[in-house]
Amino acid sequence: MSDKSIAIIKKFITKLYQQVQLEVQNSWRDLTLLNIVNLSHNLAQINLDQCPLAEINNKGYLVFPKGKQVKWLGQKIAIPTALQDYPISNLTLRLVLTWWAQEAKIFINGELVQEGDLFDSSARVAITSKAQPGEEYIVAIRLTSPNHDIGALMRSHLLYEQSYLPEHIDPGLVADELTVLSKYLSEFQPEYLEVLAGELNKFDWHNIKDAGRFSHDLEELRESLLPLG
Repeated sequence: MSDKSIAIIKKFITKLYQQVQLEVQNSWRDLTLLNIVNLSHNLAQINLDQCPLAEINNKGYLVFPKGKQVKWLGQKIAIPTALQDYPISNLTLRLVLTWWAQEAKIFINGELVQEGDLFDSSARVAITSKAQPGEEYIVAIRLTSPNHDIGALMRSHLLYEQSYLPEHIDPGLVADELTVLSKYLSEFQPEYLEVLAGELNKFDWHNIKDAGRFSHDLEELRESLLPLG
């Protein structure tokens, strides 16, 4: 297998993910010093732009001290028209989180929508089932560190998903399938990685601004790759 083929495959998968995923780990504001008691009451009074960005470590984690310490994080989610030219109107928007905390509470526009703990340490929080460009949502997270260990928000990203038109293929789903296929080929049939890279290299992105046509293009790509699976 060639490094060139592997690079082509990785670049293609990354481009698909970028159409439906957006990293937000670096965008959290630290609200801890505001001494929030009743979030729904205080939310309208919070100016997120005046709150400091939460400090992130070299692993990309937002870490805070052990001993049942509370960390409040917040950010504004503004829905764009498209991601990497792919239209996201009417898609389901989720916030995907992974934390290390004795207690976690997630709020959307001041409403508690999900809770977790050390044993339930990840979530796919639904923000809206029909994303509309221009809409804004305020997301806040209240984390409590374990008594014996530091607490952390380890990962957070936005995920746009198809859920209302079954005939439309989600770019993220195709990216997942290609990730599995490329790992399989690398392990068992590395000689076919060049074939996979060749098929991906021929893919035409010119319909990316039309979700229906682009979905059709992705379906044709999947069919062309069936022999490799």
